[in-house]
Amino acid sequence: MSGCCLAGSATAQNTTVTGKVTDEYALPMVGVTVQVRDAQTAVVTDVKGEYSISVPKNGVLVFSFVGYKRVEEPVGTRSQISLRMEPEAIGIGSVEVVAAGYGSLRKKDLTGSIAAISGEELAALPAMNALEAIGSKIAGVQILNDGEPGEGASVRIRGIGSYNDAQPICVIDGQFFEVSELSTLNSADIESISFLKDASATAIYGSRGANGVIIVTTKTGASETGGVRVNAGAYFSISEMERYLPTATKSQWQQIENLAYLADNWSNPNAAASIPYPDWRNAGEGTDWQKLVSRKAFSHNYNLSVAGNSDKTDYFISATMLDQQGVIRYNDYTRFTARAKATYKPTVWLTLGLNSTFITDNRTNLERDVLSLAGKRLPQAPIYNNAEAGDSEDNFNGGDSNPYALLYYTHDRYNKSWQYVNNFFVEVSFLRNFTWRSSISNTNLQREQKVFLPAFMENVADSNSPYKVSRFRHNTNTNSNWLQENTLTYNLVNGIHRLNAVAGFTLQSYRTQYANLSASGLPWSAWKNRNLWYVGQGTDITGTDGGSEKTYASFLARINYTVFDRYILTLTGRVDGSSAYPSDNRYGFFPAIGAGWIISEENFLRGSRWLDLLKLRASYGVVGNDSGVTAAQMLYADAVDIVMGDGTVVKSDALRLMIDNSLTWEETRTFNVGFDLSIRKRLLELSVEYYNKKTSNVMMPLNIPPSNFIVTSNIGTIRNQGMELTLRVSPRIGKVNTSFQFTATTVDNEVLRINDQIGPISNLPNYTLEGYPVGGLWGLQTIGVFQNEEQLAQMPKVDGTRVGDLMFRDVNGDGMISNDDYVYLGSYQPKALLGFTGRVDWKGFVFSFELSSALGHKSFNRRMQQRQPSQNYMTGMLDAWHGEGTSNTHPRVFSWSDVTGAQNSDYFIENCDYLSLSNIQLAYNFSSSMLRKIGFRNLRVYLNVSNIYTWTAMTGYNPDVMPRGSNANSGGLDTFGLYPKSRTYTAGFSFTF
Repeated sequence: MSGCCLAGSATAQNTTVTGKVTDEYALPMVGVTVQVRDAQTAVVTDVKGEYSISVPKNGVLVFSFVGYKRVEEPVGTRSQISLRMEPEAIGIGSVEVVAAGYGSLRKKDLTGSIAAISGEELAALPAMNALEAIGSKIAGVQILNDGEPGEGASVRIRGIGSYNDAQPICVIDGQFFEVSELSTLNSADIESISFLKDASATAIYGSRGANGVIIVTTKTGASETGGVRVNAGAYFSISEMERYLPTATKSQWQQIENLAYLADNWSNPNAAASIPYPDWRNAGEGTDWQKLVSRKAFSHNYNLSVAGNSDKTDYFISATMLDQQGVIRYNDYTRFTARAKATYKPTVWLTLGLNSTFITDNRTNLERDVLSLAGKRLPQAPIYNNAEAGDSEDNFNGGDSNPYALLYYTHDRYNKSWQYVNNFFVEVSFLRNFTWRSSISNTNLQREQKVFLPAFMENVADSNSPYKVSRFRHNTNTNSNWLQENTLTYNLVNGIHRLNAVAGFTLQSYRTQYANLSASGLPWSAWKNRNLWYVGQGTDITGTDGGSEKTYASFLARINYTVFDRYILTLTGRVDGSSAYPSDNRYGFFPAIGAGWIISEENFLRGSRWLDLLKLRASYGVVGNDSGVTAAQMLYADAVDIVMGDGTVVKSDALRLMIDNSLTWEETRTFNVGFDLSIRKRLLELSVEYYNKKTSNVMMPLNIPPSNFIVTSNIGTIRNQGMELTLRVSPRIGKVNTSFQFTATTVDNEVLRINDQIGPISNLPNYTLEGYPVGGLWGLQTIGVFQNEEQLAQMPKVDGTRVGDLMFRDVNGDGMISNDDYVYLGSYQPKALLGFTGRVDWKGFVFSFELSSALGHKSFNRRMQQRQPSQNYMTGMLDAWHGEGTSNTHPRVFSWSDVTGAQNSDYFIENCDYLSLSNIQLAYNFSSSMLRKIGFRNLRVYLNVSNIYTWTAMTGYNPDVMPRGSNANSGGLDTFGLYPKSRTYTAGFSFTF
């Protein structure tokens, strides 16, 4: 056993150290540099990955290899040091090995579309959840988050391909979760996140891969050989509303009322002399209800982890506590997470492991009416009946129309959850190249919610108000699942051949149960006494309960074969069986094929000094989506006649099963082609891809007339196609290291087919029909404003139209204005997503920033359309028509009951194109020479600002107005109930010793 000596000499005090270096697959690594720190002595590992080096007393060995993490090992009294090196993960472009589902693959050997980001980059940003930190860094991935505490982000990968839930599945350390559950994971615990985007990458997940897959790998203690490493960090933040809705001040409200008066009296030349508010300029601001219900929000986060490794054992234990305030008063969220991950290797061929997580959280969700009322209540309305008395039960003005009063009465609520996640596995290595792994995991989530809404002590303005009587809700929910997986992996590196093959069998079961109880008439004293928060304290008690079960049985296989280090073939297949489908359609087969050609390894390019990588790849495959199948079967009660033994007939209810027996798997066929380029030792990296994703048998819940039963059926075909580009440049200018990345994604979403018996799907102004995007926005097309009676008499119009109302185009030429004249007005889905990030390092200082943009999408301004006569105006009404010639684009002042407000039209369409300065950060990393004196390995301090400013013509809180819930036919509606985004200022630190 020997190494190739580079330099250095031994002394009598030196010790000879030997060992073996392997990669993440436990394969020997050739050419790893092993150097004595602060000395010239160094060797490189041989073809067996082995080395021998002379080390002075108290010396430290440094192991380094391009693309892998640098490792430092104090020698102490040891004479043998072997270790496993891990891929470097400093940024997206440098992740060499990525999680690919049931194993990892070299990035160079991928034929599918997989993008990865390291935990180190995620942890650098003080985001409330890991997805926020990703932002626009991954092409083809759109991450949406409104900032409400405790609410997870939504993710779209390559557009919306399903009418139901279009979110990808999330796999954390091999266990399946909803994307929202990723928000409970601390970024500091993450080793890497991989986004699987095409069928070649996602087919290994079969029926759950159609919307993409997010694979999260958490940290282990494997890299802490020979010692214990402690990591800790904390950050403190202040948040504020990034933007406010353009509601009218008291002065502006009076001005608009004057415009309404002038419009009503447009034919009177002297109307201006008798306006109702001649002194409107001096009316002042009045009450800003949005600012009144909002606040400066303070949040803090603490994390601590301990990791270590010995010859047979490695472990990683962490704890995180988050306390987050929302920018709306009383809207708070707390979370505590504890994780433990360990492996034990009693022999060279056997590995045992466990991975356990405990999460508990508590949130005070808002009554959504608070956000709505803050935009509707008149600015001249007072907060209190007696301003000097302040907050008290009988002093609020306006009852339930007062958003501040509603906050005061309804903010005390209980919404807590407990989640336990456990995974145990055993790995057996045999015949050198084989590894058998068997694991079993279970997840249990329990949530309990108690909400008490007291009757307002002051008489409310609306006699139909729900707040006239106290109400109480008690909801409980339990979700549990278990997963058993068995896989056999074969790894071979032999001369010109490199083969990775995996095959497996899995079983999984989901079960949910819920119980919802409600009561009214609880005593007033229950408001501030949670001991009385039980339905038995009230009257008119009602309740529902239910649940569901679903099981899977699956077979999977993948072969990744590389020959001559340049020709790559990937074959993947999975068979899924689900109990949720009719018996004739319970199994689906999801295959994929991918091929790659590393041109830079050809003889005519191999010697090039400037070219690191040039690779072509293509794939095609079929994957599925069953997220909408929970309503495939419905039990219902049906009245039947039962003949008794004496011949009498008794009426009774019998449970019957309603199911669409033709229901089959939702399938997505994806074609993907791309190329990857890297030059000058990653000075420039470029990746370009084209994708075409067609989803057939799209599932949708349908009403079964004449009943109200809802059953899932297959309704049509949707296609998404587009381009993705990632460009990264990393120039070094003197002692300054820089890195800049630009990402671009285009998405063309189109409904190709809707089954004849279904027809166009209406949820106006959303409308889904062939040839247009899912949930497109439809309405009448405006051509001006009626200026006088002559125009009114000559043009087609809606009944009740007056001078000053909008003029609509008679599209079908029938002389009438109706829904038959609707035209396509746009889509809430962006046609292009752009991102630009930058990082500059100099002498320990690191400055970074992120810009993001979305183009080509629209929203429908429900806030303006649905205004009631007693509610405040948006400032756009200051441009209202108030006489002939005053405006041909803005109508007279209107409310929802008027012709303009009652019609869905392009007047309410807003352009949602935006450019956002998403994040800036200044950090300082203390030098290792300074830290060694105090026993630290690293220390980092930083200042960060997120959601700094958004440039957009859209007037709502957030230009990304995606569907609420899982209905793709309900997006783009800008209503009062949306939560405002927040600008956050953060200071934090992290250290390791």
